[in-house]
Amino acid sequence: MKSAKDLLREAFGSVPNSFTYREVKFHIYQALQKLDKFEKRELSKSRQQQEQKIKDEERKKLPWMPPIYKTQETIDIIDKMIDAEKKIIEDIHNKGQQGETKNTHHDDEGLQTFHG
Repeated sequence: MKSAKDLLREAFGSVPNSFTYREVKFHIYQALQKLDKFEKRELSKSRQQQEQKIKDEERKKLPWMPPIYKTQETIDIIDKMIDAEKKIIEDIHNKGQQGETKNTHHDDEGLQTFHG
């Protein structure tokens, strides 16, 4: 089975090169040009769809993360926040150990009470 492009080429070739058929040849030529343009657009569209499909498959393989955590800058900020919290915990732990050593010597200065 012949394609539309082949049929148009045959039609263009079969029209006589007479001045009276010039307009007919012009319309056949325009149809060929439009068909070429359409084919190129469809090819480009199918390539984009294939690329998008590949990207989607790759994205599905990765663990999901909210968009805010995907940049390195955000991760660095979070790392700094974690380090600051670790320092606070270490300070509390160190103060607790100092309080225990004071309590073993029967010194009540390390004890604190909180009133609401």
